[in-house]
Amino acid sequence: KDEALRKDKEALRKKDEALRKEKEALGKKEVVANLSWTETVLDLTFAGYKENRKLFCLLLSFAGGVSSGQAGWTVLYCRKGFEEQWRFLEDDVCKEGSMGWIVGPPGTGKTTTTMSFMQSLSIEREWRVMCVRLWRRGSVKFLQVADGKHRVFQTDIVRAADILFAILRGWTRSDRKHFISLDGFLQGVQIAEALYSICLSWRDDDRENRRLVVTTSMSSRGKS
Repeated sequence: KDEALRKDKEALRKKDEALRKEKEALGKKEVVANLSWTETVLDLTFAGYKENRKLFCLLLSFAGGVSSGQAGWTVLYCRKGFEEQWRFLEDDVCKEGSMGWIVGPPGTGKTTTTMSFMQSLSIEREWRVMCVRLWRRGSVKFLQVADGKHRVFQTDIVRAADILFAILRGWTRSDRKHFISLDGFLQGVQIAEALYSICLSWRDDDRENRRLVVTTSMSSRGKS
């Protein structure tokens, strides 16, 4: 009788756990369903390298990683640092599957170069790209590009981790490769560490098809 009672208790525990997980999953789906995305159709006709790779045309909606609703292009001069970072993203991160860290002082083009690469990657049908941008003023913005559409959503830091977790569950597809840029990471900041942990766990679940690069200022990762 004791053994039967123990088995009954274990069965009830597993049932409660399954119900808890189901409720949590439904909650995450509801979060995603209630997000108010700003969505536009992209025209990437003039995107990419020009003048024998001396210039690069970046759509303004990509510039800065999170803007939306802007028309037109910005033209970048492809300096040595631009090309070096591009090769790192292309070879080490995308082809080799390495975890990517881009570290340097503010204003050196880290984000712009990464977004240029993501713009180019988004043109390839097999890739889906997303930028998660942390702003110092206390907000987080999400930018997604897939199937010719550009989507942006902004939230406060209180909800950001739950929203990212929910977004990843709905955004990730088994028939595509995925590239995420976590931009503006600050070591020791709770929300930044939480978002990084979620992205890293997401990547580790399928390293063959998921890529992650983190952009941070030199001072914020100096002791890592």
